[in-house]
Amino acid sequence: MKNIIHILLILTIFSSCREQKKLTNNKVSTIETIKLVLKPEKLNIDKTSNIILNNWVDYYRSLEPSFSLDNFFIEKVDTLNFIQGNVFGNFDKEFNKIYTDFIVFSPNQKQYIDFDSYHWSIDEANTPIFSPDQEINLIDVKNQTVKRIGFNGPSQWVENVFWKDDTTVILLENSNERILRISEINVINQKIKIFKYKSIITIKSDYSEQRLVKKGLK
Repeated sequence: MKNIIHILLILTIFSSCREQKKLTNNKVSTIETIKLVLKPEKLNIDKTSNIILNNWVDYYRSLEPSFSLDNFFIEKVDTLNFIQGNVFGNFDKEFNKIYTDFIVFSPNQKQYIDFDSYHWSIDEANTPIFSPDQEINLIDVKNQTVKRIGFNGPSQWVENVFWKDDTTVILLENSNERILRISEINVINQKIKIFKYKSIITIKSDYSEQRLVKKGLK
């Protein structure tokens, strides 16, 4: 009799464990399903908030009428390591004034972004000569410091830059693969959020060339 009771007890415990495991698995599956249906973060910025952004959007809409900031989704969030930059600030005697019209000041005029002077120089015919690499530098005018906050090789480049506010820089980027990105950099906590366009731009862009021409270069 005792053996029968012992066997029944073991079977009851085993059945209970199987039921608990089943419930746990179902719970995990439910959590995973919830994660799958979450929408990716979209870029939250209005094109009319800045004239540079507005013109950049209008340019790509001229190539592809369906182009929209609503189609940029979060790709990456990371921490940057700012290091000493390799360009001169406008406070240095070596600063070439040809770049004066290309620097992008913060709203309070205390800082600016230089993404041109490392990337190209001018020959005697006033024609840009490009380097394959591009540095994006943050220049603090008051403290007279130059910090590199970004670097691109020949396959990717920054087309334009603007300040969202005095602490946030927006980079408008393109690549050889014709994939557009918008990067948001907080220059205080050195955090970057990168948003990627959902599809490839089918028509080759000459935005960068047009930008230089509009500034008076050939």
